[in-house]
Amino acid sequence: MTLYKQLVLLILTLLTLMFLGTLLVNFYNTRAFLTEQLASHAQDTATTLGVSLSPPMQAQDVPTMNSIIDAVFDRGYYRGISVVSTQGQVLIDRKQDIVIERVPGWFVHWIKLEAPPGTAFVMSGWRQAGVVRVQSHTGYAYKQLWRTLTELIMWFAVTALLGIIAGVVVLRLLLRPLQAVERQAEAVSGGRYETQVTLPKTRELRSVALAMNRMTEKVKTTFKEQAQSAEHLRVLVYRDPLTGLGNRRYFDAQLQTHLKSNTDLKSSVLLLIQLNDLHEMNNRRGYQAGDMLLKQAAAVLEQATAEHEQCVLARMAGADFGLLMPNAGLADAQQLATAICSGLARLHSQGFSDSSNVAQIGVALYTGGQSATEVLSEADLALRAAQAQGPNTWYHYAAVLKLPEIHGGQEWKSYITEVVRARKLVLFIQPVVDAHHPERILQQEVLVRIPGQDNTLLTARMFMPMAEQMDVVVEIDRAVLTEIIARQSKQREGLPLAVNLSLASLRDADFSDWLFGMLAGMPNTAPRIAFEFSELWAVRELDRVHDFVTRLRLLGHGFGLDQFGRGFSAFGYLQSLRPDYVKIDGSYTEQVTENHDNQFFLSTLVGVAHSLDILVIAQSVESQAQWQILKELRMDGVQGYAVAEPRPIS
Repeated sequence: MTLYKQLVLLILTLLTLMFLGTLLVNFYNTRAFLTEQLASHAQDTATTLGVSLSPPMQAQDVPTMNSIIDAVFDRGYYRGISVVSTQGQVLIDRKQDIVIERVPGWFVHWIKLEAPPGTAFVMSGWRQAGVVRVQSHTGYAYKQLWRTLTELIMWFAVTALLGIIAGVVVLRLLLRPLQAVERQAEAVSGGRYETQVTLPKTRELRSVALAMNRMTEKVKTTFKEQAQSAEHLRVLVYRDPLTGLGNRRYFDAQLQTHLKSNTDLKSSVLLLIQLNDLHEMNNRRGYQAGDMLLKQAAAVLEQATAEHEQCVLARMAGADFGLLMPNAGLADAQQLATAICSGLARLHSQGFSDSSNVAQIGVALYTGGQSATEVLSEADLALRAAQAQGPNTWYHYAAVLKLPEIHGGQEWKSYITEVVRARKLVLFIQPVVDAHHPERILQQEVLVRIPGQDNTLLTARMFMPMAEQMDVVVEIDRAVLTEIIARQSKQREGLPLAVNLSLASLRDADFSDWLFGMLAGMPNTAPRIAFEFSELWAVRELDRVHDFVTRLRLLGHGFGLDQFGRGFSAFGYLQSLRPDYVKIDGSYTEQVTENHDNQFFLSTLVGVAHSLDILVIAQSVESQAQWQILKELRMDGVQGYAVAEPRPIS
């Protein structure tokens, strides 16, 4: 029970006790007074009658005595009047039944009101001739007692009502600072660090508010320090401090993860870029000029890959850069390499490089069937060939690749459009389980497949990049969600499903309106749906994602961030975006067993997320050894082949 309710109850109890006490005192005093009045009234009447009846008693004039008695009795204030001679003979006896009007019977039954009789002597000269007895009627006393009681109750009711209204208003004003403290505490527990600007005037409450403000600032500082520590550790371990790109460790981890997960033999591109004049510039113009050349070269690479969110950029060592573009073909590699060569060549005319031969690029296409060493060797051979060709050139190391049967962009678009139209999308699910209690399934992630021309199933990794380029990804998202929402709407119980949503769909206003209309039509008893966004573009579209998530949560659905930690975004955005969960990028999971820096980083990352009540799920868990370490790192959930392989949705 809240303090407010306790105080209101206390006030009501005190008022009730005060009323009962006042009522009882007044009631018993009134009854005692009325009893005395009845006795006094009877005695006064008996005394008067004794004097009035003495002359006719002496004359034995009974009719006159009857007249006198009737004149008094007919007034109605008496229950009985009798005259008895000294010999015991009843000379006159008048009685009437007690009839009490406008008084409840239960009141008369439970409240006993005595009317003591009054007596007086009737004289005959100096001799006693008889006794007159008078008993007052209690009806009027009951009326008076009942009226007093009802008036007291009505007065108390009015007073209590006014007192309660005033008390409630006063209590709300007095307890408003405590409500502000409660809201502040709830905000802190939810990761929102709000302080009270307007402080209460009451000294004790003001002290509490100030203490809460100090605690909030302390917790806020602690969270910032924890987030900064995680970011700093990631920079030290995975980021080149000069250019801001990833370092060799980061690049190798991403390459190995992609090679291992790319089991569909979809081609990808690896570029090795080497600046030619760095060593000589350091000797001629100093290290500051060399550092500026490296920074400008990194800026050229970032600009060239700005539209490719899946690209991985890194400074490998010295004057060498690496660029990984998953799910790309030879045409993409040619376009990208040409743009980079052109951008790097301009560094000479801009004065950042003394030599017109700024750099060369080695291009290698690879698939999941190759090792990281083989891919890097092919790219290095291509780089040497480019250096032999001349300044600012690139060279493609040709390798035999097993590619899907559909090659052209328009062919892909026509084929995918036909698959969607014919509703040939195949949905798989893969469970995410509690890291510490694997029998408990947290959710099931939906994975999309389409049939190839040879009846094999092509994974999203193979066709989604092309679908995005051909602007048909929104139709795919719409088809998948239509199936998922229809499935969930038919169920009263079941596990939540997690569905990946593309950036193109998020930017499409018509798609958003359609989606929220479909979600609003789902029964309240249907299992919820969690929508996942890639962290890389969720950070870039933070406002758009925030608006989408706000509407999503109003309908009771959730969202999470996929590939978390892949980029180098500051973790401060988590405080405003507040995803329900994050899924750690698979590159961290791959190295978790042998890389202690990686373990420490993941532990810090988990601490940051848990401080905001965000669940942390590890992806690409392929072995029990990885699972065990992830449990020790306080991971909430795990997903991967060590848990279960994807299976067709039933």
